[in-house]
Amino acid sequence: MQNLPPEILYPPTPSLPFEINLERPLPELVKDVVATVEQEYLRKALVKTQGNVSRGARVCGLSRRCMTAKMAEYKLDKAVFKEI
Repeated sequence: MQNLPPEILYPPTPSLPFEINLERPLPELVKDVVATVEQEYLRKALVKTQGNVSRGARVCGLSRRCMTAKMAEYKLDKAVFKEI
């Protein structure tokens, strides 16, 4: 193992769109990252479907009920996406 180059022993970490801060507990960081990804995914689905919740749910692989709940959680108004 001592003869292996450092790039094999310690491969580079992929760049992340957020900072890993060891001051924050891992579950808190994961929750925030998941929320960010969900919101962006829902927004893109609603833009694609022009605010149609049923079609947006299908795009996301969610039930309409789950889609509506997530939209409420993230305060996403379908009317905004009809205008885009």
